[in-house]
Amino acid sequence: MTHPTRTTAQGTRALWACLLPALLCACMPSVVLPSQDAATDQSAEAGPAPAVLELSVVDEDGGAHARDQTPLRPVVALRLTGALAGDPEPILLLRGQVDGPLLDDLEAPPLRVATRARVLAAHVERVPGGALIRPDELLEPGEAYLLAVGGWAGDGEQTLGLAFAVNLRAARHGGGARLVGSWPADGTEGVPGSIPFVAVHFDESVRGAPAGVRLLDEGGAEVPTRRRLVDCLELDWREGSCVRLEPVDPLWPGRPHRIELTESVVDQGGAPIGPAIIRFRVGVGPFSSPSLGAPTCALDETPWREDGSEDVPTEDMPALGCLLVDDRSLNLRLASTGPMRYRLEGGHGSARAVAPRGDASLALRDLEPDSSHELWLEATDLAGRTQRLPLHLHTTPALAPVYIMETRADPLGSEPRQEYVELLNAGATSVDLGGFSLADSPARPGDLLPSPAPLGPSERVLIVADAFDPEDANGAPIPAGARLIRVGTSLGSGGLSNSGEALFLRDALGRRLSGAPALPSAGGGVCLVRVVEDGRRMDADAFAFESPCTPGAGPLAR
Repeated sequence: MTHPTRTTAQGTRALWACLLPALLCACMPSVVLPSQDAATDQSAEAGPAPAVLELSVVDEDGGAHARDQTPLRPVVALRLTGALAGDPEPILLLRGQVDGPLLDDLEAPPLRVATRARVLAAHVERVPGGALIRPDELLEPGEAYLLAVGGWAGDGEQTLGLAFAVNLRAARHGGGARLVGSWPADGTEGVPGSIPFVAVHFDESVRGAPAGVRLLDEGGAEVPTRRRLVDCLELDWREGSCVRLEPVDPLWPGRPHRIELTESVVDQGGAPIGPAIIRFRVGVGPFSSPSLGAPTCALDETPWREDGSEDVPTEDMPALGCLLVDDRSLNLRLASTGPMRYRLEGGHGSARAVAPRGDASLALRDLEPDSSHELWLEATDLAGRTQRLPLHLHTTPALAPVYIMETRADPLGSEPRQEYVELLNAGATSVDLGGFSLADSPARPGDLLPSPAPLGPSERVLIVADAFDPEDANGAPIPAGARLIRVGTSLGSGGLSNSGEALFLRDALGRRLSGAPALPSAGGGVCLVRVVEDGRRMDADAFAFESPCTPGAGPLAR
């Protein structure tokens, strides 16, 4: 099959004109269309009423995908009666999900500011019998989108009248590879001329590599290298596809170089990942290895010293990292004055990280409560030099299984009054939340929860401001009888920031039980919801944005 992105524009239109009827599924999606009665009322001269007949999601190779597994570089194919054009462009790809106010807004222009803010830039191509829509930017894995056709779309004589809209969701996994890392990173200065290798990291499998990845000098000439696909763990990255390029000769000192990704590198759906360019400059003179130095530690973290102890740092023995240990996991945060690759090895597993700017976080999970562990940290620089340092730790006794499950930082109603944080007791016994704290800063204790505040097994509670109104008509309704704990005029320091701030849940002894990441709001009425069973995790992969919100009954409870 000829790849659509390799044909001429005329060839592409002809190819998709042939493929479109076969690609579109036979079943109708959930749409808003004129009724059959309305269609039969049209006069014979006017012809059939304009309509969107079918929708299909495909990739560049023509492979069909479920709407809730949309590729990150999709082709959304519409079968239409007529061209259904209009001014402004009526075929739109938007962030979020279908709701009543949006459908009302899509009946006729101009669109509200809130709706325009949701529109993604996309290329709309009319082909015989339909249209093909390709977003100009990558979709975000796991996020909700929708394809809409405005009611003003028409064939020159009649308009659609009622808006058409279908929910889509980008695949969390398997939606197409992204270029997610390089060694060295784009913009790195002072790279050693004797660098053992340069590399790129894709988060999923690709086609066209390693041939489509090249190392070039400042004049654009290709630098001779030995190129190969390697196991990403060999380069301290996680799963995915990795290309390693080993220069045959040392790189010229003081000269800029670049790693180039050509359009021949495509994802498994046939969409080009590039072109992309990663630039770096080789240093002049001897290369100095970066030094480790601890970031600012949080209240519940312990400074970690070079001798492996957890004593208070001194000038002679400064801290090299911040260690957070609970009853079943550890997290080591590191900082360096330059690029490093880290490996943390122990008898109960290993963790790896590539830190192009020096900062990284390494986590080991599934440890036993109240157990001792001997580990080694290896830190390797751009020149391939490695430091090996010991780390000794002891996990805490079993902690209360109380977790942050859902946050609403950007309610449709009043802010910060209608914000909330939902907690779940995932254990088999009741837990008194009295003395627990919820903070929006790693350096502050935050809001103390009143005592007594028993939370039963599998019970949820909403932490809210004093003025929170559970009967507010804006946003998701709060279930009757839902538990509320009121903590003051607002949550955190003046409310939860829509631009994103981390949350920290600690028990009465100041030990961290759970958290949520600092992610910017995805829109009014959209909640950040935990999507993994491990309630201690607070990284971005453990959460997703959901609308409508589900206070009192999150996804893991269904």
